[in-house]
Amino acid sequence: MACNQLKTMNETYYTLIFIKDSSKILLGFKKRGLGKNTWNGYGGKLQENEDIFDCAIRELKEESNLNIKKDKLNYLGVVIYDDNRNMINHRRIVYIFNASSIDDEPVETEEMRPQWFNFQNIPYDNMWPDSKFWLPLVLKDGWLIARFTYKGDYEIVDYVVKELHEAPSLTNGIQDYMSIKSSQEDYEYKDCAIYVENV
Repeated sequence: MACNQLKTMNETYYTLIFIKDSSKILLGFKKRGLGKNTWNGYGGKLQENEDIFDCAIRELKEESNLNIKKDKLNYLGVVIYDDNRNMINHRRIVYIFNASSIDDEPVETEEMRPQWFNFQNIPYDNMWPDSKFWLPLVLKDGWLIARFTYKGDYEIVDYVVKELHEAPSLTNGIQDYMSIKSSQEDYEYKDCAIYVENV
C-alpha cells in the first residue's frame, strides 16, 4: 500500500514527558480535559509547524512551570492509540520523553497538580490503563514502541508493546523503519513513517 493511501485515519500528534530521578517520578493529576482525575506525565497536542521537542518543552512549562533545555530531553519512542468508536477512526500518536536534569520545583497549575512518587508506589490504578504496560520502560530509560486499541475511554481491546535496542529513528519528527506485531494484525513502519498499514 502506498504512503498516501495510509493517511485515511484521523490522526493527532502529542508529546508526553516524565521527569524522574533514580527512584522517583513526577506525575501530574489532571484537573480538566482529557484524562481528568487521573495521573500522567506532562504533555499535550503538537501545534502547527512545531517540532516534538519544542512541544514537549512548551507543554511541560505550561502545565508545571518547569523549564528544560532541548538537550536534556531523552526521546524514548512512540505510543499509538487507536479508537474506532462511533464508526470514526481516530489515532493519537504520542512521542514519549523523559528527563532527569531539573533544578526547579514544579508548581500546581490550572490543569495539573504535581506529586512525586517512588517507583514502587506509582498509582497505576488511577492512570490510563495502558500506562502499566510501558511506563516501566520509561523508568529505566528504555526505548519502546507500542500500540493500544481502546473501546471507549478505558477499555483496552488489543495492544502490543515492544522494547527496542536503540532509540527509534526520527525523520522530520516522524517515526519510521520499525515493525510491530499485535495478536490480531501486523504493522509495518517503513518509508511511510508512522502510518500503519492494516492487513
